[in-house]
Amino acid sequence: MQHTLDTLLERVTAIVAENLKIDPSAVNPDGDLIDDLNADSLDALSITMSLQVEMGVSINDEQMAQFRTPRKIARALWEQMQGDPQKVCQG
Repeated sequence: MQHTLDTLLERVTAIVAENLKIDPSAVNPDGDLIDDLNADSLDALSITMSLQVEMGVSINDEQMAQFRTPRKIARALWEQMQGDPQKVCQG
C-alpha cells in the first residue's frame, strides 16, 4: 500500500493513541509525546515497536527519541518509505 504523508500521520496518531490508551482526538499532530501526552520511555518503546511492525520500517531508539511529535514521526516514516533511510535520522 502506498502511503501519503496524511495517511501516515493518521496511522501514527492512531498508534500513539492506542499505546497511550487515549482517544485519538486527544493526540495533537504537533503535540510533544512526553510533555503534552505524558509518555514515558516504556511508552516510546511500545510506540516504536508498533510502528516498526505495522509500517515495516526500522527505527532505532535514538532515532525515536528525536521524533517527539506525531507529525515528525510521520514525516520520518514517509521519507524512509520514499527510499532514503538516512533521512529517518534527521527528524
